[in-house]
Amino acid sequence: MSSSDRIARDRDALPTLPMLPWLEIVSRTPGMNTKARAMVRDRVRDSVAMFRTLAKGTLDFDHAGEGPAWQEATLMQKEIGESILVRWTSWVPDILAGPSTAAARLRLLGSANTSYCGLLTEDVEAGEMDSQGRLMLPKGSMCDVDVEELALSPPGTQVVEITEVCPDARTYFAKMEERMLFTEEELSIRDKEIKTYTDPALKVKSKVMRLAQRLWEAGALGFTDEKIEEISLFGVIKKYIEDPGGARPVRSIRPVWDLRAPNRRWRSPPFVPLGSPASFCHLDLSGLKEGDKLLSVTGDVPDFFTRLRTPPKCWKYFVLPLINAQEFADFMRNQGTIITLPATAKFLALSILAMGWSWAPFLAHMTLVAIVDKANDKAIRAGRIIYGAPTPQLKMQDEDGDFGEEMVSWEYIDDYGAASSTSSSKNPTATLAEYKRKTKQGMKDSGLPVHKEEELEGIKALGAMTSERPYRLSVPKPKLVLLIIVTMSILADGWATTKEIEKVLGCWSWSMMFFRPALSLLDQVYFWIRESTKTCRRRLTKVVLAELRALIAITPWMMCNLETPFYGEALMTDSSDIGYGVCVTPATTRELRAESQFTEMRGWMVSLEDQYAAVEESVWMDGETAMATDELEEVNKLSPTHWPVRERVFRFLHFFSGFRRIEDLEWWLLSLGEKYGLIIEVWSVDVAIDPSMDLCQPEALNKLRGGCRDGYFHGGGGGPPCGTWSRARFNQACAGPRPLRTRDEPWGRTDIIFSASEEKKLTLGTLLLEGILVCLEELFEMNGMGWMEHPVDPGLPPFPSSWATELVKTFIDRTGAIKKDIEQRMYGQASQKGTSIMIFGKHMRREMVDQQLSKRCNHKSHKMTLQSTDKNGVFKTSAAQIYPSGLCRALAHVVVDTFSVMMRLREGPDPLAEMQYAHHDRFTHPTPGRSSEERRLGQRIRAPPMTSAWTIMSRWRVLYSGWWRMTEHTNINETRAVVGILRHMARSRTTWNHKFLVFTDSMVALGALAKGRSSARPLLRLCRQACAYSCVFSLRLLLRYVPSEKNIADGPSRGEGLGVASGTQRAHADRLPGMTNAILNTSPQVERLTVLNVGELLSRGRRVKGFAGG
Repeated sequence: MSSSDRIARDRDALPTLPMLPWLEIVSRTPGMNTKARAMVRDRVRDSVAMFRTLAKGTLDFDHAGEGPAWQEATLMQKEIGESILVRWTSWVPDILAGPSTAAARLRLLGSANTSYCGLLTEDVEAGEMDSQGRLMLPKGSMCDVDVEELALSPPGTQVVEITEVCPDARTYFAKMEERMLFTEEELSIRDKEIKTYTDPALKVKSKVMRLAQRLWEAGALGFTDEKIEEISLFGVIKKYIEDPGGARPVRSIRPVWDLRAPNRRWRSPPFVPLGSPASFCHLDLSGLKEGDKLLSVTGDVPDFFTRLRTPPKCWKYFVLPLINAQEFADFMRNQGTIITLPATAKFLALSILAMGWSWAPFLAHMTLVAIVDKANDKAIRAGRIIYGAPTPQLKMQDEDGDFGEEMVSWEYIDDYGAASSTSSSKNPTATLAEYKRKTKQGMKDSGLPVHKEEELEGIKALGAMTSERPYRLSVPKPKLVLLIIVTMSILADGWATTKEIEKVLGCWSWSMMFFRPALSLLDQVYFWIRESTKTCRRRLTKVVLAELRALIAITPWMMCNLETPFYGEALMTDSSDIGYGVCVTPATTRELRAESQFTEMRGWMVSLEDQYAAVEESVWMDGETAMATDELEEVNKLSPTHWPVRERVFRFLHFFSGFRRIEDLEWWLLSLGEKYGLIIEVWSVDVAIDPSMDLCQPEALNKLRGGCRDGYFHGGGGGPPCGTWSRARFNQACAGPRPLRTRDEPWGRTDIIFSASEEKKLTLGTLLLEGILVCLEELFEMNGMGWMEHPVDPGLPPFPSSWATELVKTFIDRTGAIKKDIEQRMYGQASQKGTSIMIFGKHMRREMVDQQLSKRCNHKSHKMTLQSTDKNGVFKTSAAQIYPSGLCRALAHVVVDTFSVMMRLREGPDPLAEMQYAHHDRFTHPTPGRSSEERRLGQRIRAPPMTSAWTIMSRWRVLYSGWWRMTEHTNINETRAVVGILRHMARSRTTWNHKFLVFTDSMVALGALAKGRSSARPLLRLCRQACAYSCVFSLRLLLRYVPSEKNIADGPSRGEGLGVASGTQRAHADRLPGMTNAILNTSPQVERLTVLNVGELLSRGRRVKGFAGG
């Protein structure tokens, strides 16, 4: 252990933090009464006890201890205690002035007979009555429906055709049957009976008729000649409207359409790029100078859903029950309104976006985005805040000049807003006023009104707001006060229902989004919820009470200071089995801001690559239309995600992929592709993911063949279902399905009569085998690569095998494919399973195939055999259908190595045809896996690798290193090393109130600390320690992933010098050669010199003319 680390331990002030004596509290709270001072004392004592135990990784108020006497405390301990006292002194008066316990519980938890949660709403006093003499209920509570009280759009509301103002809606509705709806066959597979709920009052025909009249007057009703689904309706409290004359408030009911039955017919909508208040936390305002201000404008479209009319062809899925078109026309005639019915009109249906329809949020949000973009000439795209994507930053002055955007903006269904500062814009007031004017005019041109417009200092939007300078983002204080009062009442009672705890935790979790380390406080309460029934009151355990008590104790710290400055150095940490090391390098503010924008999603982000479609296509265009390098750089500056546009994308078709798993084939392809310097897109083809990509359907198969034939895909592979080929069907020792194929009759036995189920399985197995071979043949013709996996050939009758069929034999002879027999047991499978893999490709290296796919089983016995069934009655062969991680890694190595050869030789499927294929099919047909813009938009991808500037060894120095005193799991050691940085930085007052960019090569540590908690207890203890130091010393970690072979701190953690240790270099040698050779062999203009890092070599190589390949 180094001397610096011993100093850190000696100066660790938190575990021995003393309690503030009563006299200190009295002297520092002048003007407070005894009750307030008593509450301050209790809250301060809880916070001190919490920090004392959290610093040790536990949460135990009863054994926190008193600590040393206040007179014996160090200056640092006294300063910490006084800061805790100051925070609670400002909070206690608001708590005492808050609503009564009964009113707070009613507003947050609802009454005992309500089903819906009243969530942090306006005050409703217990026992108060409305204008009809009914008990006033919290907002969101379920209530009896009175049609006259429903909050519908006013009569004469102007309705907008959604397809006229939203290109996305126009695109999807044009192919509604293909892209939005399940087919009847697909529906029959997933179909299940759904019981919907309708308010009893709306089961009366006269009430439904009055509802239809109100909907007609609001322009929300249409006629259809067909009825496929009926809709249901119930109501919840929206608000109470005060009567100026002094009468009791009038109730307003929000209509809730129960569309669970219609929704089962619709596919899942695409990713919705919503703005998020959690993303506001990543705005960096550290560059604001004294006198600078953050300004914002917000707006809202009233009744947005009910103002957007859908195309008539989808109305038949939202038909009103009990009445028909003619009855409604007769009713309206009696009311004095003549309605001319269309000749084919039979039913009445909702013609607007119904809240409750699964596609409504996507269509509404994209409509708002389209209008805002059009009004502002798409100039705001670069500054758009989208949850999951890197948060754009406001322009700030640093030592290298300006960096960032003049304005950031956001949209959320029907809300929109923008923010700017006096440092990012010369005249932010004018900038925001122009945005406000253009957006309002765009709404007006589209036929939509705007209300709730606000101009204010700071941000107040999407349930979050900032304080005065320094700008701290949090849930509004009155809502937190309400939450504290309710939680205190639950602690006093000691009993609660699961439903009540769920509601309280939901509100606390929302509050903790602005300070994620606080999530580490919760653990046992989740188990308590799982073990309880919804309505039965149970005693809260001691640990659950402590966790709820800790939530109150940490409330004053549940905020994010947007002005927290960067620490002037970046840190890199690593841990080994024997020790740890931390390195540090000076960094400019621009470097830190640019790198930290990728730290908010725990090493991942959502893809927004649809916005680069034009850029990607133009790279391959020749002549005058080709885009120059400097133009690419300009477009990159406008990209909202700020990562570089790369030249060539290799696309791999993963047939029969199943759902994503950790370390599956796609995981390894993306990971290894990054190491080789390749961009790889994996397109999953599986009916479980996208039912439209069924290889048994000629239309889907032709689309896949077309993509392979036109050069859009570079490789493909998969294992067709082998259930009907399995020799386990011949096992007479246990009951199971009978054989459907034999070696002499591989396409179906003729000596038996198949049942309908057997006929279906047999046909399915044959069609899927033929389908993948057809696609692989197209890939072969285009000089692509491919592989197919199937059980090994037993070689003896009567056992069937696809490898013994003339179809597969002919394919192998024609393509010159290599056939390898392996044992999956050697790749991590739980049991012995012989597998044959056929693999081909002009650019495939035979030595790589032999290296990765040559393992045969050498075990004498196996823990598990694939015979009979398990304890749940499931055949054990089902467990072996999933490829083990080792096999996925081996296959990925072969695929990625082949792609790297294509890159180096500039060969492979034609990229010009790729551009043409994408142009024709991107918006009109579902391309493989998902339509192209769906596949890219919102896909969860790895954050871009760190820039090469951080791998220059000469800029780093060792901050401290040491040896572990005990042996622990590597994930614990890695996390402990990162938490150690917080403890180290807490020693000095000069490092308090800073945020630190920290590089780590542990995705476990990065994920746990960035999320705030972990379900693994050892990691949770470390997360709690991080929470304590982050709170008390205002330290904030910004974690970034660094590959192990580039981790400068690797050597110091193993007792070696600065840089990557020799053992690590040998362990990860397979990650580098393909990428390096792709550059070195590209052109003689790249000197064959030793360089400091591969990243620098890549950046130099990309500047060489023709490197893009193809």
